[in-house]
Amino acid sequence: MTDDTLLLISEFEYATEYNTEVKALAREALELVQDEADTLIYSWYLDEEGCQGRIFERFRDSQAFFAHLANSTSIVKRFNAMCSITKLTVLGTPSPEFRQAMSAAGADLSIFTNEVASFKT
Repeated sequence: MTDDTLLLISEFEYATEYNTEVKALAREALELVQDEADTLIYSWYLDEEGCQGRIFERFRDSQAFFAHLANSTSIVKRFNAMCSITKLTVLGTPSPEFRQAMSAAGADLSIFTNEVASFKT
């Protein structure tokens, strides 16, 4: 990405008995963050078996991620009680603080900073 925006893809797993709760949490999280001006994309996807998911988030910059995190503390706590993040993928050039926060999550982490081609509308 040639600007400061960051795309974060969080891959996670959860026990199938939490499927209904995870879906409800996703809807609640969307309502909470949809008014964040610097959260540009926020989407949850769950697999058909009901045991894995992906969250796609695009932030204006690293600071927007931290504002989002502060706004969604209650959601994150409930998410962590049901789900385990297995992989984090970052596209863009994160700040050192953002890198540290991602590393602290304890999941497999990949950061891609060299955008070679892109189309944005």
